[in-house]
Amino acid sequence: YYLDKWSLESADTVIAVSKQTAKEVAKDYGFPLKKMTIIYNGVDPKRFFPEQRSEDIRRKFAVKDSMMILFVGRLRMRKGVQYLIRALPSVLKYENDTTLLIVGDGESRISIQNLTQKLGLQDHVKLLGKVSDDLLPKIYASSDVFVLPSLYEGFPLVILESMASGLPIIASKVSGIPEVVDNEAGVLVNPKDVTGLAEALCELIANHDERRKIGEYVRRKAVEEYSWSRIAEQTAQVYKSTMAEHV
Repeated sequence: YYLDKWSLESADTVIAVSKQTAKEVAKDYGFPLKKMTIIYNGVDPKRFFPEQRSEDIRRKFAVKDSMMILFVGRLRMRKGVQYLIRALPSVLKYENDTTLLIVGDGESRISIQNLTQKLGLQDHVKLLGKVSDDLLPKIYASSDVFVLPSLYEGFPLVILESMASGLPIIASKVSGIPEVVDNEAGVLVNPKDVTGLAEALCELIANHDERRKIGEYVRRKAVEEYSWSRIAEQTAQVYKSTMAEHV
C-alpha cells in the first residue's frame, strides 16, 4: 500500500484503465482525480476478427450446429464461472444443443470440474485450459456468445477481444465493464445472478438476427475506439502534455 501511495504521489500524472479504477484509486489512496487520465486497454483488430470463424473448430469442441458459449479468463472464484455453470441447466432446457467452452486455468479448476460433474454437465462443459496464441482468436470467432460473469474487474482485455471478434457479450454489471458494454453491445446482469445469466443467454440464443446485429456493432466499436493504434496515440498525447508542463 505504501509503495503504491508513494509511486502515485511521485507521479506527474497517472493513467487509469477505467473511470471506475480512477475512482477506486482516488478513494483508496487519496489521490486527486484531476491528476488522472482515463485511457482504456486496447485490442489488435487484425489478430481478433470474425472472419476466422471455423467449422473445424466448432466440430472439435462442440456438437454439430450447437450453440457455443465462451468464457476466457483465469479460473478463480472472483471470475464467477461457477455462476455461469449453475445457469447452464436452465439454458439446456431451452436449447439442449449448447456447449460452454472455458478457456484458461487457475486455482478454481478442480472446484469447477466438481461442480460440472455434480450438475451432470460433463457433455456440455469443455475445460480447455490454456490454449495457444494462434488458436485463441479462432475460438473467439467460432463462438456465438461471450460471457464474463465476474464479481470484480478493472478493465478486462477479454471483453475487447470478444468485441473485435464480433461476439455479443453477457457480463456482470461491475467495475469498468459497463463503461464499454453498452445496451447495444450485449446484456449486463448483476453479479452472482444465475437466473439473470440464464435469461440473457436464452434471449440471445433465440435471436440469431440480434446476435448478428450486435456482432457487427461491437466489431465496429472495437476497431474505432479500442484499437491499439488509437490507444497508443492517446498515451503519447499524455506524455507530450506532461512534458510540456515542465518546459
